[in-house]
Amino acid sequence: MSLRAFIIGLIGATFLCGYAFYNDIVLHQTVMVGTHFPLSVYGSLIVFLFVVNPLLGLASRGKKKGFFRPFTGREMCLIMALVLPACCMATSSFMRLLPRAMMLPHHYAKTITSWKLLQEDKKTYKPVTDYLPKFMLADPEEKDALTTMIQSARTDSSKRIAFSDVPWSAWRKPLKYWIPLFIIMWISLTGLATVFHRQWASNEHLPYPVVQVAQSVMPDADGRTNPIFHNRSFWIALIIVFVIHLNNYICLYYPDQLIPVTRVFDFRALRETFPTFVKGGGYGTLMWIRLYFAVIGLAYMLPTDVCLSVGFSPFVFFYIFGCFINWGYPLRMGTLYSPRTDWGMVFGAYIGFFSVLVYTGRHYYWQVLRRAFGLKGSLETENESVWGMRVFIVGILCFIIGVTRGGLDWQLSTMLAIMMVIAYLVMARILAETGMYHLNPNLYPGVILFALFGEQALGPTTLALIFFTTTMFFMDTRETFMPFMMSAMKFLDGTKETVRRKRYFPMLATVMMCGLVAAIVFTWYFSYDRGINWLDGFGTKNTPQNTFNSVVKSRTQLLAQGVLEQSENVKSWKRFAVASPQKPFWIAFALCCGGVLLLSTLRLHIPWWPVHPIIFCAWSGFAGYILAWSFVIGGVLKMIVMRFGGSKCYQFLKPLFIGIIAGDLIAGLMVIIVGGIYYAVTGEPPKSYYVLPG
Repeated sequence: MSLRAFIIGLIGATFLCGYAFYNDIVLHQTVMVGTHFPLSVYGSLIVFLFVVNPLLGLASRGKKKGFFRPFTGREMCLIMALVLPACCMATSSFMRLLPRAMMLPHHYAKTITSWKLLQEDKKTYKPVTDYLPKFMLADPEEKDALTTMIQSARTDSSKRIAFSDVPWSAWRKPLKYWIPLFIIMWISLTGLATVFHRQWASNEHLPYPVVQVAQSVMPDADGRTNPIFHNRSFWIALIIVFVIHLNNYICLYYPDQLIPVTRVFDFRALRETFPTFVKGGGYGTLMWIRLYFAVIGLAYMLPTDVCLSVGFSPFVFFYIFGCFINWGYPLRMGTLYSPRTDWGMVFGAYIGFFSVLVYTGRHYYWQVLRRAFGLKGSLETENESVWGMRVFIVGILCFIIGVTRGGLDWQLSTMLAIMMVIAYLVMARILAETGMYHLNPNLYPGVILFALFGEQALGPTTLALIFFTTTMFFMDTRETFMPFMMSAMKFLDGTKETVRRKRYFPMLATVMMCGLVAAIVFTWYFSYDRGINWLDGFGTKNTPQNTFNSVVKSRTQLLAQGVLEQSENVKSWKRFAVASPQKPFWIAFALCCGGVLLLSTLRLHIPWWPVHPIIFCAWSGFAGYILAWSFVIGGVLKMIVMRFGGSKCYQFLKPLFIGIIAGDLIAGLMVIIVGGIYYAVTGEPPKSYYVLPG
């Protein structure tokens, strides 16, 4: 494998992890990653292939050797395989949440009255944060770590702080506990990825649509430019989309000189025409249409049943929710960490999806598992998959031990870890099979345990541990490791060096460690240099509050029932004896799980079946609402092309839609670069402009 490809991947991943927090939170620009189709990575790929690679070709004068020769498709695939897994450390799902979750609860414990809990002596109070072990949260008093984080550590507003001014000692204990857990989980999922990718790519031939888009612009084995860059329709689409974004971005600074091209269409005036749909929650999202060109382009290249199932999913389920409201039974009632009925639907859909993917590859997985324990298995099972399974088993056991060390019973730690792995695996499957890259399903493992046992079997202390662990790993799943890792494995197939694949994993470990160090150092530095950006309400309010609001509510109910002390004394297997499952949650779970199994069966046995089981997974969360119309439009365009032009016309127009995607990606990259330069030159924050959902 190429040394220079490794160096480029290492530098790119380290820069991405270090700069993402500054761009996303400090400058509040279009996010560098944000989804499992990271704008900055794929946009940089296109710019590199069209600008840098041809220049290298001119500089090397056609030589096939030398450090400055054009990069080949194999080298670019390796770079992508190294950078993508590091994207999980960018902002939304990791560094946006980690420091706020560990510090800001102390701030709210001082400002929210209900977080001050009256003790048995009826005289003293303790903060609800005391339900967590002290090593899970940062020390707010150490060097005024809380105050300086909220207000900024600057003594002079015109001078930046030094790295030594960050109160690292206040963060030593929580980082020492949480960071190893994340690393162990990533290692475990890497092992699991080697097992499932081989089945998905070689046996089931899943399309990996996002990776296919990138591979469609890769150079050949000699570094020659891909023919798509000579296609006229590709450039027409790219330029039109880029000019639209450029015009709209400049309009933010000169609103009186230019006219923006609208991407937003407001049909909320029609709400009285669809009262049931509006009651179900479709008023503020699906009747307010925002077009995302990259999503339309990607939907065009997906199977029609997939993109239409993803697009129409929120419409179907919001109407169902509205019908239940008309019948006097709201399905979406409750807080984020309560056992809501609609959360049961999400969990059921994911378990159904997991059951199908395990069933379809059961023979392969069973042989891998047998060989992992030293038993005889099929000769078709690769050693890489066997060792991957062993790494996963050892890693997940270490993760369970780590969570148990935090205070949970080992039974609960095991169940929590299993649910996490299932959720991560299904998200990776959805990305590989359907190309739905924005995954935010509102699937919270802690809520599932809550719905299974009830508050009396858990108690406030255990609930605090379960919910806080859920917050750290699952509060926002838009940038999670497993989907990135599966895409990386598919890119790795493009290197055509399967004999030397074992060298990839040490490279990846180096890249991940450098990225992790950069992410921690610069995230904490900018958090103290700039102070908290309260514009990010989800990160600064929801993230630190959800766990403890739920604990306070449960404690109040247990206290009113007179069973608070009893609930704290229930341990280990006794929890199962006093468990009180939430029936509506599990009824919804069973119905949606059965729905996924039914649609999967129909799809396997009826070739023309028009509905994909992803419809049960795509409606939940911000992603399902905001991208629905773009998927519908892309799917309808494909249907029209196939109906009147056939497959030949579809292939002819494919470069056009790839150009649409490229235009969005390059425009987003332009906003990131210009915003950073603008702030460096003027000292004023740039105008916020989002190419893709923020």
